[in-house]
Amino acid sequence: MCFTWREGASHNGCDHVEARTTRSVLGLAGLFVAGAIGPYMAANAWNAARATQDHSVRLGIDEAMPFLPWTVVIYALFFPLFLLPPALVLRRADRLPDLRVLVHTLVGFTLLHCVVFVLLPSTVPRTPTPDDVAFGAWLDLLRGTDHPWNAWPSLHVGDTLLMVHVLDRWWTVDAGRRWGVTVGLYGLWVAISISTMTTEQHYLWDVLTGAVAGVLGVLWMRPRLTP
Repeated sequence: MCFTWREGASHNGCDHVEARTTRSVLGLAGLFVAGAIGPYMAANAWNAARATQDHSVRLGIDEAMPFLPWTVVIYALFFPLFLLPPALVLRRADRLPDLRVLVHTLVGFTLLHCVVFVLLPSTVPRTPTPDDVAFGAWLDLLRGTDHPWNAWPSLHVGDTLLMVHVLDRWWTVDAGRRWGVTVGLYGLWVAISISTMTTEQHYLWDVLTGAVAGVLGVLWMRPRLTP
């Protein structure tokens, strides 16, 4: 489906818009990899090799938080969520300006978090994964690629909130306010946030401060998104 800025656009004009949109989406994907994923992995590796002092804040409720390895499935929903906005923009070129705002915000958001990770490394002790639990191999894979010391604040929670806000905004504009979609998206955000604690990636303090950072990011994005 092609959406252009003027009615009656030719088929060739539509093809041109789609090609330009595809190039822009790929460019934004490259920016995200270089400006967000790269710095995060660098900060992760730096802390894994050098961090010694733990600045984490452990609350009483963290003692009662169960370790549930199978919730890594919920935690991992964070990753395909990154693919939804660009996939939707490929079908709706008029959403490209919003995708730019989202990607630029995610990059800036990640860079700010990386500074905190390096200056104030925080970690969560990890219980060894039992051999006989469901999805234990998934959890081990996550732990093997995402080392501790990047616990505070939770970038996982903040990034998810940014993406959920944009997706909810798009579907609200396209289909009118449908509370089922909104409840489902924000319910997913809450579930992912909880899973960061039940997989021993974060403490409650990390999640709460990550949510506050996410809200600030949403407030920064909102006036820059298309009506």
